Amino acid sequence: MNGLKIASLLRFVDLEDSNYSNFRLELIKAIEKDGIEEVLKNKEYLEFIENKQIQKQIDRKVYKEHAKLIDKVVFYDLTEATNSDILKKPRFESYYWYPESKFHVVIQKRDDVYLVTAAKNPWKKTNPNIHLGKMAKEFNGGGHVGIGVMRFEKYEDALKKAKELVEYLNKNG
Repeated sequence: MNGLKIASLLRFVDLEDSNYSNFRLELIKAIEKDGIEEVLKNKEYLEFIENKQIQKQIDRKVYKEHAKLIDKVVFYDLTEATNSDILKKPRFESYYWYPESKFHVVIQKRDDVYLVTAAKNPWKKTNPNIHLGKMAKEFNGGGHVGIGVMRFEKYEDALKKAKELVEYLNKNG
């Protein structure tokens, strides 16, 4: 494993995983103090990094299996994913597999609620009047211009809104 792999791992910020956040900070400090060559000799760091990379590969496979391109929008329904309890929302994978896409919409179950996330492809020009965060506020959610997350109690409501979002973004995006 080389320094580039460590650097690429460090840029993944997973706010829901405090172990990773703490480890990330510890790893940055170790690189600063001892240099990357010494850090690469540390079995604990290497094992943690390799496990994260393996998990990321598993997640990407699940994302790909559940991704569906609908015109300009990649749609995912991850509620039935076999390891949905460990999956994080796909951030940029959509645009890797479908570079022509302008948005992605994801349904995912977390605890007792269904989350619908809509995000803009940062590498594509989209309608500047679409503010996904404002749209999400109407549905017990929030965000900013490029991403919105909505919360629903029932799967049927989340699916309905996700389909409406896909249609709206394809028409107006």
